[in-house]
Amino acid sequence: MLTCDEKIRALKNCLEDIGSSYADSFKTDMLFYFNDFDPADPKLNFLQELEFESEITGWVNRITSLMVMKYEKEEETVGDFVWEYG
Repeated sequence: MLTCDEKIRALKNCLEDIGSSYADSFKTDMLFYFNDFDPADPKLNFLQELEFESEITGWVNRITSLMVMKYEKEEETVGDFVWEYG
């Protein structure tokens, strides 16, 4: 089980690992959304439900895949999308 700081570090590392797929292109937007990765930031509260690095990676993969299928850039922000589907 990871500590809060380890979870944040795992999330940041996963988002910084950008490959060549279209889904990975949304990771940069998510990096800007989470900004400074401050543990007190309520945007990171979802990490409380995740215990392992593999769960965090799975969460990122699920969100980026959903963004490919459903994200309407003209109608919603990354933050709206993460809150709705995260």
